Amino acid sequence: MLTLAITGFLPCIILICLLCLVLIPSSPSEALSHPKWRQATTDEMCALQSSGTWELISLLPWKSIVGCQWLYTLKIGPNGTIDHIKARLVAKGCTWVYG
Repeated sequence: MLTLAITGFLPCIILICLLCLVLIPSSPSEALSHPKWRQATTDEMCALQSSGTWELISLLPWKSIVGCQWLYTLKIGPNGTIDHIKARLVAKGCTWVYG
């Protein structure tokens, strides 16, 4: 087993076991039911609003709406522990129209 620990295989097993203990939500409603994921979502929304990422306007008749999606991830520190929980709001690329 010492050889496995030296090659880095053992930390990978520990990391996989650690990730099994924390469930990454697959939907916003699932994320909002857990306090830490809710806080991560709130932090992301506050950051987007404070940086002026978007402004609300009325939709022009010849334009279409670009959808968005929440992505949830865990950031793992160098020692293998969970560094922080992260939520990101991203635009859906399949609805973009170039031009």
